[in-house]
Amino acid sequence: MSYMETYIISVLGSLIPAPFILWMIPSILEWMRGTRIFKKLGDWIYNRGINKSSTIEKYGYLGLAFFISVPLPGTGVWTGCLAASLLGLKFRKSVLAAIAGSSMAGIAVAILTSLGAMAL
Repeated sequence: MSYMETYIISVLGSLIPAPFILWMIPSILEWMRGTRIFKKLGDWIYNRGINKSSTIEKYGYLGLAFFISVPLPGTGVWTGCLAASLLGLKFRKSVLAAIAGSSMAGIAVAILTSLGAMAL
């Protein structure tokens, strides 16, 4: 499989949950936080999204794209979309920011992987 095929599949794969997270997570979290069984988990997810949202809140959609583009644990499409939905950012612009961020992350990982392969 070529680098381009791998890149496209990885970017598309990371984007699959983005619309669902943006669209459904506020309702799901509201329900979870209103139940006795899932309240702690709902609170944890909510707090995680809010705690990760400072960059997004400060820089808006560019901040969202940048946050998603950083290939480190705790960042990425899932957490970025969670924060965007909790901040009430617009769906369409958030999806576009997720596409941009995931694309940048894919490029960064491809470059780092290539550099690592050359070092061997």
